[in-house]
Amino acid sequence: LADVHWRPEEGGQQQTTVDQRPIDIGAEEEDEEAGGGIYGVYDPLRREEYGIIRPTSYGGAAEREERRKMRRLRRRRATACVVLMLALAIMVGVLFEELNYGVGFMWYMNRYSAVVQRPVTVRRGENAPSIAIVIILKDSTHDDQYALASSTVHCYAALHGYRLRVVNAAANGTNWAATCPQPDFMFHRHCVFRHLLDGMEEEWVLFLDADIGVVNPDHLIEEVLPSNRTTHIVFYDRIMNHEVMAGSYLVRNNEFSRRFLKYWSDYFFNLPSSFHGTDNGALHNVLLEFALPDLREGRVKCEEMWRQSKDFPSLDDYVVCTRGLMAGRWMEGIEIRNKTHPQRWSRDGWLTNSAWSRRDFMLHGWQKKRLNVLGFARWHSPLANPLSAWVAPDGAVDDEQLAARCAEQGASAGAAWAHKDSFLVTEEEVKNRLEKEIEKQEKSFAEKVAQMTL
Repeated sequence: LADVHWRPEEGGQQQTTVDQRPIDIGAEEEDEEAGGGIYGVYDPLRREEYGIIRPTSYGGAAEREERRKMRRLRRRRATACVVLMLALAIMVGVLFEELNYGVGFMWYMNRYSAVVQRPVTVRRGENAPSIAIVIILKDSTHDDQYALASSTVHCYAALHGYRLRVVNAAANGTNWAATCPQPDFMFHRHCVFRHLLDGMEEEWVLFLDADIGVVNPDHLIEEVLPSNRTTHIVFYDRIMNHEVMAGSYLVRNNEFSRRFLKYWSDYFFNLPSSFHGTDNGALHNVLLEFALPDLREGRVKCEEMWRQSKDFPSLDDYVVCTRGLMAGRWMEGIEIRNKTHPQRWSRDGWLTNSAWSRRDFMLHGWQKKRLNVLGFARWHSPLANPLSAWVAPDGAVDDEQLAARCAEQGASAGAAWAHKDSFLVTEEEVKNRLEKEIEKQEKSFAEKVAQMTL
């Protein structure tokens, strides 16, 4: 062991000599100021480096073992901190990716293990009513946005023998701007539709938004026609809110339907200077004025809400007000099917993450810009391949060529729908998912109506 000698110094300080090397102890303040730390040059935690060993009565080997344990503990803590920081960094990165891109989530939502091709078993009868389908496009700049929906409707109409008319309202050679001067396309399209009816011979016509696709071709439009001969127009309620759906409806091709469509499309010129909800918001006032004119006093109260609407929540107050007036009242010539009506032909597909059952017919919301994109109305394609791949492996066919092939194949054209097996679920499962949203909306409606004096 090294020779250690202690001796007092002037000023109350002490000095120790280790192998003839003097070390001052007690000049903490001076050493701190000099940057030597609280222990000065001599650090008791490093006394082993100086060869100073306390007597065994003060710990000896046991203390050294304890110090080794402490060093190991500090290393473990440091390692744990590094691991924790790395884990947090990874979690933040994953969270950022999922919130902004959702690649992992989208993969999970689109997973499937097999492709299901179901045969079409329904057949139209010889005495079936004449039916047509109409889709009106603003222009051709967004055709790719609705490509999947469009292909399903083209094939469906062809294989079942329904006449399909797809009208580009801005196409060269058309004069729709003069015939229908509404600058808002959402109103303009109903005006175009009203004039198309003049040249159509079909008894019934189904109006479809461009983003409504046929998910299950094993249904006929005849299944959803009203049995009441006095019904001329059929709407249905949206499930996600309290609105009457403006993007798809059935009309009997007669004067009553034309008058209604003219009234509706011309309502653009009566819109309030507010967040009016375009044709969908206006539809509710149109229904009250056209079919329930005697409810003027209540309608005026609703219109005041409409004039003051600033956003979707305040617009919804107006919609609830109008629906409260309509509740339980018969409207001549018009039927509005509720959220659980068995003859609904379409619904918002995103409500079930595009899962569907054999009872489903059409799904709304098939826009390319919302496909696998986090946000409102996100949807995932229930089809493994586009219908065009059924005709050509590279999919290089247009809707007209696809329709010709579907017409030729008839019921066998059901094979064009390459369904992902994971999206085809039971009727009970779809019902349970929708019921949660329906209960939520019904509760909201009841609470809002209770606060209104209609």
